[in-house]
Amino acid sequence: MISRRLTDDGRGKWQSILTLGLAATLVMCTALPLAGCRKEEPAPPPPPPPPPPKQTIPEWSEILITVPTIEKVSVDTAVRQDCTKPQMQESIRFVNAFASGDDQALAPMLDSLSQDVLTDLVSQGLWQTETEGIRELTLLNCTGSGGDFSIGFTIATDSGDSQTYTWNAKMRGDTGIFTPFVRMPEEPDEEVATDNGDEAASNDDREGGDSGGGRQPGKGRPERDPRKRVPPQGPDPGDPNGPG
Repeated sequence: MISRRLTDDGRGKWQSILTLGLAATLVMCTALPLAGCRKEEPAPPPPPPPPPPKQTIPEWSEILITVPTIEKVSVDTAVRQDCTKPQMQESIRFVNAFASGDDQALAPMLDSLSQDVLTDLVSQGLWQTETEGIRELTLLNCTGSGGDFSIGFTIATDSGDSQTYTWNAKMRGDTGIFTPFVRMPEEPDEEVATDNGDEAASNDDREGGDSGGGRQPGKGRPERDPRKRVPPQGPDPGDPNGPG
């Protein structure tokens, strides 16, 4: 009986130790997953980078709050613009100074050649005369390409005339520098004499005159059309049929 009791007590003791060991192992597996108790799940892939922010084009209504127009100036707000906010602000400042005839405000916004022209106009009194006749200036558009941009505006005068202008510009710091866009005049088509047409070129060729239409700069005297017969200038003394 004693021997059996000891055996039973020993088996129970070892069972208790085994139970405690399993419990401790479970606790360790739960607390330390890196110990190899369970397979580690792969980390999820990183999210894709956010798309670059889209450049928002401000509306004219937003610009006019910060830079209001003067009484003579209006803006065609229905036209969609693609300039930046500083470019649009400088456009308003430019047309305000132009329409009001404020040469002091306009000069820093002009390129050097245009500044010289403005100085001459002011000294001759022409600048004040011309700008006083502006009845309305309408800013039509502001078109940008990188750091450069251009504006178009129409000027209506008290005399009833109306003309549209284009100025190119670029930002220099916080200031827009404007240059007038000048279209080169097209050369007129050269008039060409034909058999049935203008005889001015052939007459000029015979008489040695210069009618202005048969020559080109740097090319000298034009050649006579070999198909045309030139009448003699007078009777030939050696002609037996001529007057004796």
